Amino acid sequence: MPDRPRTLTLENGKPPQPTFSDQEMSRRVAAMRQHMLAERVEAVILTSMHCVNYFTDFVYTAFGRNYGCVITADRLTSISANIDGAQPWRQTFGHDNLIYTDWHKDNFFEGVKQLVGDAVTIGIESDHLTLQNHEKLRSALPGRKLVDICEVAMRLRMYKSTEELALIREGARICDLGGTTVVETLREGMPEYEVAIHATQTMVREIARRGHEVAHHGYMHEPPSSLTREREIDVIESGIRILSGITGEKPLGYRSPSWELSEH
Repeated sequence: MPDRPRTLTLENGKPPQPTFSDQEMSRRVAAMRQHMLAERVEAVILTSMHCVNYFTDFVYTAFGRNYGCVITADRLTSISANIDGAQPWRQTFGHDNLIYTDWHKDNFFEGVKQLVGDAVTIGIESDHLTLQNHEKLRSALPGRKLVDICEVAMRLRMYKSTEELALIREGARICDLGGTTVVETLREGMPEYEVAIHATQTMVREIARRGHEVAHHGYMHEPPSSLTREREIDVIESGIRILSGITGEKPLGYRSPSWELSEH
């Protein structure tokens, strides 16, 4: 499929309220760039969930696919799989996202190659890369010097800012709301799933109220490739109806259950 693109960009929907302020996110990226300047590292490739989230505000779910972000002196870009659509673009700090497709093998590394450009000294998370991906990265970037920055990244994440501490407390508060709902709902003879439904809806409603995006991930996690067109439409509409009823807004993001897409 030589005519199919290896990477693409997609901007769709309204970005949700970010987890942290622009000042907080800029502080994090600036701290990494300060280290890069001191050590003459021209680009950094981050691949772990905690580092990608820390520097971009995007939380990925891998299921066998690669995700990452690249930091250079003047750019911060997340790299995501095509199945996520525009959700990573909406959630990434700065809204600079590159999507890699499944139409060619190892397109993730092609995306990395595009983003690092002519950089010679490149920082990587050696403790997160598998041996296979380490070799693929070297093959995609021949002649480059790969240096380990995992300890530096870990130390940057260890020092919690005022905003981070506030978020931790707020997360605990939302969990307390769910726990309170469990206590209020629990009674003799009530099925466990009914208790779980009430607690989950209470927490999801509060999360949405705070401006975070609540996305669609199926109705009962049905694999789309196993459904007829009519049944798939019914599943999608049922999920939209339930989420809209909880949050008061129609979900924009959709992530296919089981990482499968249908021919529909």
